[in-house]
Amino acid sequence: MRKITALYTMLVGAIFLASLVAVPVASAVDAENYDANDGWAVGQTISLDWNWDDMPAEAKQGLSTLLAYSGYELDNLDVDLEAAFYAYLTVDEVKAEEYIMSAKMALKLKADANVAVTGEMLKAGKYEFVTAEVFQDPTYYDLWYVDYEEDLGIATESTSMSLDLGMDFALIVGGTIVMEKETLAIKSMGLSLKAAAVIDFKANNIQTTESNLDEIDGMTVPEKILVNVTNNNYDVKVKASIDASLNVVFDPALNIYEFPMAMGSEWTIDSTATINGEMKGFVDITGLPEEIEEELFSEEGILYLAGFTGFPLVFDDFESDGIVIKDGKLEELTIDITADAVVEGTRSIDGRTVYEITAYSEEGQFEYLYSPVLLDLLSFSGIPDLEDELGFDLEDLAALGVTISDDEPTVEKAKSEIKAIESYHSSVDKKANGSSSLFGDLDMMVVLGAVIVVAVIGGGALFLIRLMRK
Repeated sequence: MRKITALYTMLVGAIFLASLVAVPVASAVDAENYDANDGWAVGQTISLDWNWDDMPAEAKQGLSTLLAYSGYELDNLDVDLEAAFYAYLTVDEVKAEEYIMSAKMALKLKADANVAVTGEMLKAGKYEFVTAEVFQDPTYYDLWYVDYEEDLGIATESTSMSLDLGMDFALIVGGTIVMEKETLAIKSMGLSLKAAAVIDFKANNIQTTESNLDEIDGMTVPEKILVNVTNNNYDVKVKASIDASLNVVFDPALNIYEFPMAMGSEWTIDSTATINGEMKGFVDITGLPEEIEEELFSEEGILYLAGFTGFPLVFDDFESDGIVIKDGKLEELTIDITADAVVEGTRSIDGRTVYEITAYSEEGQFEYLYSPVLLDLLSFSGIPDLEDELGFDLEDLAALGVTISDDEPTVEKAKSEIKAIESYHSSVDKKANGSSSLFGDLDMMVVLGAVIVVAVIGGGALFLIRLMRK
């Protein structure tokens, strides 16, 4: 994916730092004009503190119903969550032919949870059944939706299951961008990324059931039904610390927009990017299930394809697919960027009409916006409402004990909140790099933890590397 990842390198950074763009749909528009000290900011916080004794009645009733339906009784519940997101973008200087802008965003996730339940679960073991003795002329439906207890008679027993989660995670992304005033084409940009994580999750008696019926094709009926029931324990720990920066110069300037712009407008994005930078850090994960680790580092695994063969992932010295990092220094890269851009639709954000653009390359596509307000891409007003998508709103969440703030902070307020998140990042980074009390009091939930590790930490750690790949 050489061309599309090159596009991501340029477009993600460019769009994050300057989501500059449009107005009315009825006619073509020219590039918006900005003044020095123009600025925009967004922010949101989420908090949750659940303990069974003092949970809101509505949340307690819903959880009790769900557990009863699943055949479990709650033994313990304690969940604490703090999350914060703030971002700002400012026009720092207006020159005769250029805008100079800066932006920063910060994300904080802190969670501690303990859940324990007891219920009837299948008795662990390996089972074998003659299909004809279980079903007479079985259909695909009979085999695919077989009930192990009722149809096969596998015994159950009362079993306790516990899930514990603890997580500290912080991400800081910032940078500057130089754009042509008349065209909003990007002449150069600098990006920085800092991330740190300390995650620990444990679980006892997480049951998995495997059967040769899991992959039946609907045509073949196996002579025997084979079932393997296992109760698994997990103890997974994650430490991550990443510090990266990129300096990119475009020749000619990267024309992610073309004016005048209107619905149906088409143009070719064509530029060469010269990239320099630094990257250091690591991601270390221990205790992952063997099958997950094998998948990550198999010949088609995302980590293997990125140039890694095992944990820890170390970025100070790295070489893969034309990317060379030695002693934390990235050897200069030159990337040709070519794509066909099309204005394919519009959307409304806080009453503003913005254009939806898609850039197509030979190996993929990338979608972005054009709006008169910088930061529209990061604005939570651009995300579908919870009420529309999920059928409930903030008042419903409040009844469940979830507190969400979605204010419109000033730039100074956003900077202050980001500074607090940067302080939190520093403390997490120190833990990740070797505090003696690293995992002293952290407990975690395996299901959520596994998702975080594989989808967020594993993928997030490679984010910058994948963006830079030729």
